[in-house]
Amino acid sequence: MFPARAALYSTESSGAVRSAGGSFAKKEAAQEEMYMHKREAEKLEHLNEELDAKYHPKEGQAAAKDNAKAPKKDE
Repeated sequence: MFPARAALYSTESSGAVRSAGGSFAKKEAAQEEMYMHKREAEKLEHLNEELDAKYHPKEGQAAAKDNAKAPKKDE
């Protein structure tokens, strides 16, 4: 899913340095791939954090939710 997006940014006609070719073009391509890889990793980390928060709430939050749902007893 994500690597296809990186290919969209890595066309042969993008950037003057890349179209000139040579070692600078290779360096630019490598830097672009590193940037895209880092962005993908950040997005996945953020998504995992959201899913963990949704499906694995912390104990304190879970206990508070359980107390709120429990019927109150008159003593």
